[in-house]
Amino acid sequence: IGLELHLSEAVAGMGDRPGSLALQQALHRRAAASLGSEDPLTLSVLNNVGINLARTGDLPAGRKLFEDLYPLRVRVLGAEHEDTLGSMSNLAIMRAMSGDTAAAEELQRRLVAIYSRRLGDEHPTTLSQRGNLANMLQDLGRMDESEAMMRAVLEARIRVLGTDSGDAMRSRLNLASLLSRRERFDEALALEEVVIEGRTRVLGPRHPDTVFILVNHAGSLNRAGRLEESLALVASTLPLAREVLGPRHPQ
Repeated sequence: IGLELHLSEAVAGMGDRPGSLALQQALHRRAAASLGSEDPLTLSVLNNVGINLARTGDLPAGRKLFEDLYPLRVRVLGAEHEDTLGSMSNLAIMRAMSGDTAAAEELQRRLVAIYSRRLGDEHPTTLSQRGNLANMLQDLGRMDESEAMMRAVLEARIRVLGTDSGDAMRSRLNLASLLSRRERFDEALALEEVVIEGRTRVLGPRHPDTVFILVNHAGSLNRAGRLEESLALVASTLPLAREVLGPRHPQ
């Protein structure tokens, strides 16, 4: 079951998230039947099902799964077990994506404090959690605090993980989104162009993450008043987005 779970994660990494979800849902049914619904491996499969539900467009189902899974893992594994913390992080993200940002921030601050104590402020996992907190602060309208945290996380990720790392690309995209909201469009568009080039080169033009930034870039061009460029990018990207991400995906 563990090897099949890794296989399903590889399928998702190659861009076939619906296919990965179907594999994981079938695997969870088998694991629950053979190992029990509270076995740690069964819960690991369920965790990945929740992630893929959200990634394939069913955010309400993903959030409900994690609202149940997080306290279950606290009870079965302990409050600071690595798997419990993973579900805690996923729940905070699902809450933020659902618009319940205050509840998400409270959970996320606890998570950042745990990882900073255990791993240090610049461990890749801690940086990821700090980046998530910065996104939640942006959603709460605390722009100065969010931008300062985003820039600190981006600088650390470039230094620790490399300028072409997936995490550094994600930080650039998050910072670009904030700058666009602050109407600093030249800075935002320049960052997005770096991400488009990097993701196309590293992941390929058909990877969901590459398609995602193309859609975002079209929106940024529109907000910057560059309507013709925006419409041209939408026209070229929409068929690919439908094919790669699926018709139900928020993008």
